[in-house]
Amino acid sequence: MVTPNLIVSISGLPKSGKTHLAFTFPDPIRVFSFDRGYKEVRAKFPNKQIDCAEYDLPIVDSLELRDTGFPEIWKRIRDDIREAISGGVYKTIVIDTASSLWEIIRYAFNESENRAIGTGGKARNYGEPNARMSSIFARAQLAGINLVLIQYLKDRWVSDENTGEKELDGWRRTEGLADVVLEIRQGTQLIKGKTKNANITLIQGNRYDRDLNGQELTDATYQDLLAVLGVG
Repeated sequence: MVTPNLIVSISGLPKSGKTHLAFTFPDPIRVFSFDRGYKEVRAKFPNKQIDCAEYDLPIVDSLELRDTGFPEIWKRIRDDIREAISGGVYKTIVIDTASSLWEIIRYAFNESENRAIGTGGKARNYGEPNARMSSIFARAQLAGINLVLIQYLKDRWVSDENTGEKELDGWRRTEGLADVVLEIRQGTQLIKGKTKNANITLIQGNRYDRDLNGQELTDATYQDLLAVLGVG
């Protein structure tokens, strides 16, 4: 059986194991980091080739800013991602975080349109940002490499009321385009009568077998995911 490349969304609260799971994917891995949170996790994979690109982003203390340099930063990120996907070197691309990348794309677009970076957009204004984000998915799929998108979570609000639930903080089309949608939380497991901390990975959605949705994996890896999905 030929193992397909996967587009995977991994969301969760901070320190829940998102990056660790991403680094279990096949190497060489190229990481595009916007918060530098990968370094401690990378040290746990000494035998893997994990190359990281970091970007110094402007400090945003007001959404009314108009001259921040985001358009130039986005162009550099775009070109770097294109090269990594098409270069034939990497088996996995990790975006850490895709929540931050979507913010960069929106800020860059608004600034290039001579609007404040935090300008709320009507649907007609989001064609270009949507195209920029979706092109990353399409390029990875055509190149036959894995794309792992690490996501933040945010509170879900309905009619100005906090529901107490969490939802993906980022591009809303992600879950529809990803092959597998995962959410990680910290939990525990019982091993030989002792309770130990564990990362619990929930399969929220997938395109292979809908009966798997809702299943939980403990301390999941890429290989575990392939086995459960039946594609490895």
